Amino acid sequence: MPNQFAIVSAWAGFVVVLLYANLFEYAFHRWLMHRLHRYISQPYETHVRLHHRIFGGDQRYHVLRVEHRSFILFECGGRR
Repeated sequence: MPNQFAIVSAWAGFVVVLLYANLFEYAFHRWLMHRLHRYISQPYETHVRLHHRIFGGDQRYHVLRVEHRSFILFECGGRR
């Protein structure tokens, strides 16, 4: 039975860490990158005023022009 407990504990730990990481990323993105703060303005400036000007929630969501690739940190798939 100890092996089953270890397996269940490992899976439960994995799920908890995954949920925590997603919650952290959501909170970081929503409250730091989408709101202008008095002392920390660089994340907002970079994300909202630059990134969302180029990449919107419509057909502009994907990289359509080669020169826009420099405005993202990573790109999944595609050719360079």
